[in-house]
Amino acid sequence: SWLKKNIKELTNTLTAIEDLPIVQYEYKSEEGHKYIGTLAQRLLPLYPEVVAQDKDGYYSVDYGGLAAIAIQGLKELSNRVKELEEKLYGYSA
Repeated sequence: SWLKKNIKELTNTLTAIEDLPIVQYEYKSEEGHKYIGTLAQRLLPLYPEVVAQDKDGYYSVDYGGLAAIAIQGLKELSNRVKELEEKLYGYSA
């Protein structure tokens, strides 16, 4: 028996994340230490499941969850490439 329920595959992730900014930033409390990530506020309307808000109102991103979304986006991109190859060459490499 599964431990999970209401399982559904994500779709259209590539479209959803195309305009998601990937930024370099520093925390005000840790000047000089640079990070790379995205902005939780921009991700929130797309995938609220991977955004948390702490008691002080600050947002954070669950990058493990975001990695799964990115993997699905890569799968969708791969399928698009295969479709284009089939149109161009009559087969997919």
